[in-house]
Amino acid sequence: METVRYRAIAEELRERIDRGVYPVGSKLPSIAALMKEFDVKGLNTVRDAQQMLVNEGLLRPEQGVGVWVMAKTAEPTTTLQILDDLRRAQSALGRAIAHLEANHV
Repeated sequence: METVRYRAIAEELRERIDRGVYPVGSKLPSIAALMKEFDVKGLNTVRDAQQMLVNEGLLRPEQGVGVWVMAKTAEPTTTLQILDDLRRAQSALGRAIAHLEANHV
């Protein structure tokens, strides 16, 4: 079934990005090359796999040029990590506001 196939291709591409096979800033192989490598006949299977990674922010397509790796897969962030990051940002913002208010007069 092609639906399952495009998800498997997306997972393999994601793993290659994580391992640095396709480093950030590099261009993915062409759709034709990926079709041959993954032995799929329909180009939409590869396109759908790439689109999944575009939606995740890992890839950026450029019409007529190719598809570029934009980011590595991030480790899952816990709610506690998010709260900690927000508290640090809030504190830094408070200091910046106080500094600006003190120097505005």
